[in-house]
Amino acid sequence: MLSKLVKEHQTHINKIKDENEVLRKEAINSIGTVTNGLLDSVNQGVASIFANQKKIENEARTLQTNTAKFSKQTSQWISLIENFNNSLKEIGDVENWAKTIENDMYNISNVIEYLYANVNHSVLQQQQQQPSNNNQQTTISQQPQPSSNNLIPETTNK
Repeated sequence: MLSKLVKEHQTHINKIKDENEVLRKEAINSIGTVTNGLLDSVNQGVASIFANQKKIENEARTLQTNTAKFSKQTSQWISLIENFNNSLKEIGDVENWAKTIENDMYNISNVIEYLYANVNHSVLQQQQQQPSNNNQQTTISQQPQPSSNNLIPETTNK
């Protein structure tokens, strides 16, 4: 009987050990499943963050490239505008020069007309002051000597 009790006890202990072993394996499997689920959840978050980081880096590179292109194009536009402004200044300088020349020519023309009018007037006065008998005494063979006042030919005024 004692041996029977020991055998039963041994059987019962083996049975409990087997049940514990099965329960331990189920617990390990459950813990593995829960751990895998948690890791998958965390990994998905990390994976989405990593994917977003890659997208941001790509967009930053694209933005940097576009900014460089825009900067270059802006520099070209600024250069074109400066050249255009310089051309406009040169045109303004030429126009100003032309106006100055025109005004100088107008002044010169007025001075020449004034001098011509005064010379003709003084020549006419000299001719009127000479006695009429001097005109009759000059012969065809004698040519009158030109005076300094008679250098400009007579023409009609405008």
